[in-house]
Amino acid sequence: AVVSTQSTGLLRKEDTNNFKLPDNVFLDFENALPVPADQELYESVDKVLAKRTEILDGLRAYIGATEPIREAIKNNDCEKSQVTAWKAVCPLVSALNTYYQYSIELDKQVVELLTVLCSDP
Repeated sequence: AVVSTQSTGLLRKEDTNNFKLPDNVFLDFENALPVPADQELYESVDKVLAKRTEILDGLRAYIGATEPIREAIKNNDCEKSQVTAWKAVCPLVSALNTYYQYSIELDKQVVELLTVLCSDP
């Protein structure tokens, strides 16, 4: 089975050995609008993608806590170093959890999109 483009659906399986995919297929993702049947999926994907700027900004600003952790390990009997490291790590763990949860949301949307794009119309 090969994948082909159709006017009624983006991708579908063909049960032929003679089918040749076109060399160039243009898909205008920037100006695409959902058909009524896809509106719910469109809104769901749009909602997840709306968070992308915030997530990417957070990832770009992520600096880690290497120094406080290193100091806490080096001075493991110094409570001040331990507290400093803890205060540095806690917000980072929360941020990492946010990024992880977002990746799960994004993954679910990719599966939903591929299911719709690759199914028979």
